[in-house]
Amino acid sequence: MPSYKIALLAGGVSAEKEISTRSGQNLYKALKEAGFDTTLFDPIDFGFNVQELKKFDIVYPILHGTKGEDGCIQGLLESYNIPYTGSNIMASSLTMDKGMTKKVFQAIDIPCARGFVTGSNLKENLQKIDDIGYPVFIKPSSEGSSVGTLILHSKQEAKELLENHLEKYPSCLVEELLVGREMTVGIVEYQKQVKVLPILELKSKKEFYDYEAKYTAGMTEFIIPAPIDDQLLKQITNDALKIFEEFQLRDCVRIDLILTKNGPKYLEINTAPGMTHTSDIPAMLKVANISMSDFVTNIVNNAKERFSCT
Repeated sequence: MPSYKIALLAGGVSAEKEISTRSGQNLYKALKEAGFDTTLFDPIDFGFNVQELKKFDIVYPILHGTKGEDGCIQGLLESYNIPYTGSNIMASSLTMDKGMTKKVFQAIDIPCARGFVTGSNLKENLQKIDDIGYPVFIKPSSEGSSVGTLILHSKQEAKELLENHLEKYPSCLVEELLVGREMTVGIVEYQKQVKVLPILELKSKKEFYDYEAKYTAGMTEFIIPAPIDDQLLKQITNDALKIFEEFQLRDCVRIDLILTKNGPKYLEINTAPGMTHTSDIPAMLKVANISMSDFVTNIVNNAKERFSCT
């Protein structure tokens, strides 16, 4: 195996900086164990120069949230013709916008929750929530890790919280509160095949799987593989593969869903899923008997092969 020089990008400017940093540390260890000459960078560090990245064979971004997995860093790397891992500009920007993701889900017949993207008129927003019925989820259109996600239980609560929330996050997705089992599906391009990892069911000790539940050890129980029948497993697997293909995703993604009494309802796509010790993808890889070093080796080789063909 060639010993590529890898520039691993972690940290960044988003609200998920801490998680990105922790993900970077975990991946740095895996890349070094796999034999790659790896240097860890935070793009916002003083003195960081994108020209330095041209000295590397591959850039591996594990930047979460805005300016990291929304197409910005991907566009920068493309403009300098620097090979990188992960999904391209279009897929990254599209999936980062939860409202646009929902529109594509609807267009390709992927079941999802009823909802709408907020506008600037508070009265109209409240009327649309009334039409859906309380309680509802509200989450920023372009944040991850459940940052800024709230449950609104009543109109009075919505009036008190919505105006301030929209000041901080001008575009939000409001959806019906789905009742069911929370699950997530990991997909990796592994050994030249698109592989669906064992489905993970999440049982949080919080009201929902929020930031604290995601990144605090002991706050969430992982059940892998999720106890579902073969027919449902086939349906979710086929849905996940369809999403991967239609959105033109690459390398490794995570798709979140709620399994309701009427079947799965899909929530969102994460093109740079967390890779911390408490994150979902590492737990799925372990059950699939894929080591972290094998995982990163495949991701790096995927990128090198893609850019060698362009």
